[in-house]
Amino acid sequence: MINVNLTDAGNTYNYALQKIYEWGYIVSVVTETESLDDHTYYYAKKNGETYLETSPVRLLGLLTIIEKYGQNWKQRKTVPHRYSLQQNEMEDTEYEEDKED
Repeated sequence: MINVNLTDAGNTYNYALQKIYEWGYIVSVVTETESLDDHTYYYAKKNGETYLETSPVRLLGLLTIIEKYGQNWKQRKTVPHRYSLQQNEMEDTEYEEDKED
């Protein structure tokens, strides 16, 4: 099991929403529509633009991209198109319960 300090969970939602409100967005929740599946979605509106995600934390992530890079975020030459991710160190760890006596 990986020990994490913070994750996308209910106890982080208010912190994410607070930052989104500080940036001037109006946030709403939608649970049922004809065009979406059965998930709860959070959407933020500002300046005629709407952004949609499945949690306030994920929504904050998207809005951070917009706040940092603007509406033309895909056109930014300073952000690489690819990253090389490192393998998780924990994947090769032998756990106590896995050891044979």
